[in-house]
Amino acid sequence: MTEVENKPILRFYADFPDEWEGFTEEMKAKLGDFLERLQANPYDGRIIENSEKHGQYYGSRVGPLRVYWKVEPKKGEPTSLLAPPGSINILAVERADER
Repeated sequence: MTEVENKPILRFYADFPDEWEGFTEEMKAKLGDFLERLQANPYDGRIIENSEKHGQYYGSRVGPLRVYWKVEPKKGEPTSLLAPPGSINILAVERADER
């Protein structure tokens, strides 16, 4: 398997492409960096420690944005830190000051 095949798929909510166009270049850069780190290892302690747990999903502050995301296990596998994720669902991205 290649490195790309080992990474979980990022799945975005329907309005994400339209919202992306409204972000500043700084927001896009910070969000892109965060998504790369998240995709590389959603169980990274630094990511988890800097995120708020909301039931089954997390809220992470990324510069001026807040990203809500959830790890989905591979089909047929239990949710576990030992099991590689099948996908990471990006549920919402909002400006942090909107909350």
